Amino acid sequence: GHRVMIGTSIGIAVAPVDGDNGETLMKNADLALYRAKGDGRGNYRFFEKGMDATMQHRRTLESGLKLGLTRNEFSLVFQPLMDLENNRVSCLEALLRWEHSELGVISPVEFIPVAEEMGIISEITAFVVRSAVAECSQWAGEIGVAVNVSGRDFRGLDLPGLVDEALAESGLSAPRLELEVTETAMMQDRVRAAAILAELGDMGISVAVDDFGTGYSNLSYLIDFRFKKLKIDRSFVARMETDGNSGAVVSTIVGLSRALGVRTIAEGVETEGQATLLKAAGCEVVQGYLFGRPLPLDGAGQPDVLARAYIKSRSWKVGDVMSSDVISVDESTTIQSAAALLGIHRIKRLPVLRRGRLAGILSRADLLKAVSRGGPDPEIRGEDAVLRALGARTEEAGSVL
Repeated sequence: GHRVMIGTSIGIAVAPVDGDNGETLMKNADLALYRAKGDGRGNYRFFEKGMDATMQHRRTLESGLKLGLTRNEFSLVFQPLMDLENNRVSCLEALLRWEHSELGVISPVEFIPVAEEMGIISEITAFVVRSAVAECSQWAGEIGVAVNVSGRDFRGLDLPGLVDEALAESGLSAPRLELEVTETAMMQDRVRAAAILAELGDMGISVAVDDFGTGYSNLSYLIDFRFKKLKIDRSFVARMETDGNSGAVVSTIVGLSRALGVRTIAEGVETEGQATLLKAAGCEVVQGYLFGRPLPLDGAGQPDVLARAYIKSRSWKVGDVMSSDVISVDESTTIQSAAALLGIHRIKRLPVLRRGRLAGILSRADLLKAVSRGGPDPEIRGEDAVLRALGARTEEAGSVL
């Protein structure tokens, strides 16, 4: 026989506060039950007045989603991915936008889960794939396009068939299309996911693991599944300049990628300091507001985001960031950025130096001495250790601390 696991979710409505008749109480209890299921199942929830408004909003989304595709309410915007080695845009990620006729612009974070539960996510994915591939086929050069696919697409959609048709219709070469899928999506049905990824790989499609490091913890899938890129989650990138542990995680992911023979992409890059640290860690591609926000196509069919990203890359040449023995730092330089420029990115923890405390000429030897275990004085740690270690040299050079 088979063991069947039974779970229970409960919604509770209490008379007379939540209703003074059976029909109202049942309706409100059902709303509370819906919330209990939405919070992870195996829960119970009491009815709250706001639940009715939430349900009404959801019903509006559900009815709108069914009509959105036929009314052409969905559209794509594109965000550039910068190749740090060649200092150029290598790919554009296609991101879905929905402008509801009554509610206005609705975030994908809000409507994608609803579409998945309704079972219409595959129709939306088909629209995105076909539209993105058709647009990319009109772009000059070898710039590619990246498309996100849902975990439900691995079960309810012939993904290889859809991709093959879209490529045939547009004339786009397979290597210019990249599909991004999350760790969790691949683990929902490992056997089917592995077969689909293998078929896509045979077609020449590049597959990237999205939000790497935030999903499934069993890394065995890195061996079982075929993919060409790991995408470092923005949560690690956001803390790199202030948290040595985040930098260590990023360096570890980059090292793992190299060992597996795949490339790394970092998303959520918003500052030059983050880009510098990622370059020093060996990350090949970056994406974020530093190089361009998601934007629609211009009237000519060539993405306006390309021109914007190129302008940004000229003003700050990532390709020029190289390791050297001596660098010039100013009062805006953080200790992490200085270490990256000096090629020091294997230290697990770096003290955070407040802006405005360091200026002058800094050498690798000075910095290594300052952050070495125990420091110049066993009783001095962190920022004080850096300042004490660099004090005599910077004073002789006439710099200001």
